[in-house]
Amino acid sequence: MIEEILKFSIGSITISAVVVFISKGIFNTLLSKDIENYKTRLNKELEGHKSELQKSIFEHKTKFSNLHGERANVIKELYKKLTNLETYLKDYYSDITDNQDKLLVGKTLSTLTTSYLDFMEYFNHNRIFFDDNVCFYIEEISAITSIVIGGGYEENDSVHSLVLTSGWNKTVKMLIDDDIPKFKKELENMFKRILEY
Repeated sequence: MIEEILKFSIGSITISAVVVFISKGIFNTLLSKDIENYKTRLNKELEGHKSELQKSIFEHKTKFSNLHGERANVIKELYKKLTNLETYLKDYYSDITDNQDKLLVGKTLSTLTTSYLDFMEYFNHNRIFFDDNVCFYIEEISAITSIVIGGGYEENDSVHSLVLTSGWNKTVKMLIDDDIPKFKKELENMFKRILEY
């Protein structure tokens, strides 16, 4: 009887061990399939997110590339208009100090005024592209140029010639020799920084 109990016990233990082993194998197989399915699903989601991120990065780069290109063009055009203003300002100063021919001075003043108005109109339309420092430079140049255009000479009734006021003369020289060249350098540096992007 003990033998039979032992046989029965050994048989039951063996069958239980086999059932546990098989169950464990089935459980592991099912679990590994679930894990693989979960990994596959996560990889697909990850790829989708990567794709969306790449798309977003591309859109961002494209927008900012276009914006930088547009800003570079605005700076280039403003620089050109400033150079024209500087040239006409020098011509006006030269005409008024050397020639004092009222007809020539009037013509040069008209050209200078047109250039100034063109420069300021362009700046005002594109002000959004510039920081406060640049706007301050331009407003300073604008204020001084307005003074220069507004009255640099007085007609002397007895001689009928143009007489420069000393304050006006200093103002023009400061604008030509200092303010405009400094601001042109600032625009050049801005343009170069944009090209580095």
